[in-house]
This record gives sequence, C-alpha cells and structure tokens, in this order.
Amino acid sequence: MGKLISKGRRKRDARVVMLGLDFAGKSTLLYKLKSGRAVETCPTVGFNVESLQTPCRISFTLWDVGGQDNLRASWPHYLEDTNTLIFVLDSTDTARLPEAMAVLEEVLSQPSMAGVPVLLLANKQEVPGALAPAELGERLKTTEQNSHHGAFLAPSLGLSSPATDCPAVTKLCSSIVCVSSASAGMLFARAI
Repeated sequence: MGKLISKGRRKRDARVVMLGLDFAGKSTLLYKLKSGRAVETCPTVGFNVESLQTPCRISFTLWDVGGQDNLRASWPHYLEDTNTLIFVLDSTDTARLPEAMAVLEEVLSQPSMAGVPVLLLANKQEVPGALAPAELGERLKTTEQNSHHGAFLAPSLGLSSPATDCPAVTKLCSSIVCVSSASAGMLFARAI
C-alpha cells in the first residue's frame, strides 16, 4: 500500500511570489529569468506567472504581482502556500524607499509568511546613483520585522548579462531548497 501512495504523489513545483512597489522592475526580472534576455514590459495590472527552472535544476512557479497601491490589498492572497518571497527594491528610487520598507514590513507581518524565506533584490544596480546593496541592507536592518531575518549580501550582474550567471539566482535556488529548514532567512542580493 505504501508503494501505491508514493506512486500516486506528484511533486509540486515550488511557489515563489515576487512583490515590490510599482516600477521596481519585477516583470523585467521575471522575463529576464524566463528568456535569458531583457524585454520591454509595461506596468503589471494583476499578475504575470511563469514556470521556470533554475540553473541548479529546481522547478518553480514565479508569480509577479503588480505593485501599484490599489493592487496591494490583494497581496495576502498570493502569499498563501508560498515557498519563497522575492521582494524587489528599486535601488535608484530613494524617495520611495521608506514606502517600500513599510510595504515590506506589512508583507512580513502576514501570518502566511511565518517561516518563508525572503530574497530581497536591490534592483537597477547598473544605473548611476543607485544605492549599494550594503547601504540598503543597513537601512532595512533598522526595522523590527527585518531584524527577525538574517541579511546575506551577494554581488550582481547587469541586464546585459546572462541570467544563469547571476548569484541572486543561486541564492533563489538555495532558498527554495532550504524552505523546510527550521529557520527561514532573508537573503539580500542585487538583481540581474
């Protein structure tokens, strides 16, 4: 009977949700990971979803959810049964960083986020004047919700580099693999 049960089970892809403020670069990142190249996108109204496989051969479904203020009320619904959260920060938009931090705290306070690994992506690093990940990390460490997660910094590549060369993708692989570990961490990296 045990064999029948094990044969009947189908392995489910990991569910990864990508959130962040509007214009942070979530859709661009999604399609860069999907196609390996940068594509022009428009603001997401609702969500985009793609099935992906990482270089370390982990399959996952990536949900890119629109970041406009009027769409954020629906975010808790997307967080249900999430294995990993990617929160994208626009490193060039320092004026909206406090808003992004407040939104991140709200997301992390959701009951469904208990034990879920979080990958913070400091996006748009190739743009002159972008805040360095270390500086963003220091600012984020000051919040209570973020202090319950560790921060791990990783180098990044620009949009013209292959998605498979990005250390953030490797961090994503690790976070999905470690989803069952007792302590979820917050990974902090620069996006591709």
